[in-house]
Amino acid sequence: MLAPLLVAAVAILTARVDAAGPPKVATRPVDQRLELELDPGSRTWSGSLLATLRVAAGTRTFELRLAGPVPSRVELTDATGRVPITWGTRGDTALAIEASRPLAAGRGALSVAFDGAWRDVTQGAPRETGRGLHRDAGHSGAHLRAGAGSVFPAWPAGTAATPWTLLVHAPRTHEVRASGRRTGVDATRDWRTWTFRVARPVPADSLRVSVRRMGAPR
Repeated sequence: MLAPLLVAAVAILTARVDAAGPPKVATRPVDQRLELELDPGSRTWSGSLLATLRVAAGTRTFELRLAGPVPSRVELTDATGRVPITWGTRGDTALAIEASRPLAAGRGALSVAFDGAWRDVTQGAPRETGRGLHRDAGHSGAHLRAGAGSVFPAWPAGTAATPWTLLVHAPRTHEVRASGRRTGVDATRDWRTWTFRVARPVPADSLRVSVRRMGAPR
């Protein structure tokens, strides 16, 4: 019984998003941080997106592209603090968010955590989740091939070029390459965190990430 109720709730929410339409001055991200935990030897991968927002007064609903990952947590703040929200997915193509009240103008933030499954290179058809993260045969490496909407929620194409910080957690035995300038590598016993900064505004679709076991053929 729960599944039909959830589907109905999401349908109502996304209908509200469609009916409301975009505000006169859109709420947009001004800086974004994408964090990924990528171990090609594991069954799944995970990540989070933190977007610093320029909030347009009165915004209640907005929608992000989504194609692959499954959101597990969504949080929203505006200039007054945390805002209660309702959120849901429309298939695997959109993440719809509705605030409990009109947002206050100023700075805000949207945080989304998500999980996905790999698309193995040896398979001919994409899986329902993880369609943009391809994993090499033998599980020696993985790479982001398709960009936004494939492995993380993103604003509609053409509306949100921002600077980016990329944090990639990978096994210590692996090397990471990504868009932007590498600004640091922090190590623990079994993992390393690679940090990259894209200082100029670029669309999410332009981001690239690869993880490969050291010594593995390219």
